[in-house]
Amino acid sequence: MKTIQFEDIYQIEEYNKKRDEIRQKIFSIKKLRRFHLGTMFTFLFENYQTVWYQIQEMIRAEGITSKEDIMFEIQTYSELIPQKQQIKATLLIEIDDPEFRKYKLKELLGLEKCVFFFYEHQNKTTEILAEFDVRQMNQERISSVQYLTFSFNDTQTEEFLKTNQAGIKVNHPAYNYKEYFQLEQLRAIQEDFQNTLI
Repeated sequence: MKTIQFEDIYQIEEYNKKRDEIRQKIFSIKKLRRFHLGTMFTFLFENYQTVWYQIQEMIRAEGITSKEDIMFEIQTYSELIPQKQQIKATLLIEIDDPEFRKYKLKELLGLEKCVFFFYEHQNKTTEILAEFDVRQMNQERISSVQYLTFSFNDTQTEEFLKTNQAGIKVNHPAYNYKEYFQLEQLRAIQEDFQNTLI
């Protein structure tokens, strides 16, 4: 997967001129990579473009202009770009009511053992447990934003690129859902995954 360099980032004035066009392009990219599971979980599967856009928007919002500060943003957000044989996703736990959110995020402790990427190949289902960012976890309750990594071995890589059936499964006692990707979603995720192998 291509990495983000300082030279890839527009300065704020230049970005503002191109922002409307860029936003339309990125929204179409995100649409295929946004996956809703149940009533509260939304997964955004990340790639170079989605992370690049997030950096540009952060620089714009914060008025960041120095090379040192821009490099800090690049280094911070580049952790979201999948590396070889990886799929990465940002999980948003979307709960509007503050009191219910506080309760639910406590109830969801242990979620890091319960989120799986799965695919089907030759009448066999393979499940890959999500790796959570431990910085987003504590003993009181989980964060409403989680960064997930799904790592594949060589066999899983070959099988996943051939499959037409894949999705996300969560089997937590407080949140139990399993859904398949639409085919166009799966193809977008497979395309990003293929790019990690280059």
